[in-house]
Amino acid sequence: MKVDIEKLKQGLEQLTGVEHMAAEKEARRRGANVIEINFSKCFQAVVAAKALGVSYEEIANLKVKDFVLVTMTVFTFLESSEDGTPLREEIQ
Repeated sequence: MKVDIEKLKQGLEQLTGVEHMAAEKEARRRGANVIEINFSKCFQAVVAAKALGVSYEEIANLKVKDFVLVTMTVFTFLESSEDGTPLREEIQ
């Protein structure tokens, strides 16, 4: 599977809070035990799968460079504001 990063970004923009919470629940069921769920590769893969409309397994079985690109894209999306500013800096 080859991931279209632009399609991933568009899919991420469409996700809702309900889908985010469902992704967290699924990631925790799959063993994600981190306190801040956004840091979990498992969670990021679940979110990517939801955004792309594919299975978690399809994302998890990507070649490592593609997997890292996908999960980093999700992480960057979740941790940045509209203008790309890290959210954690804005909150403080």
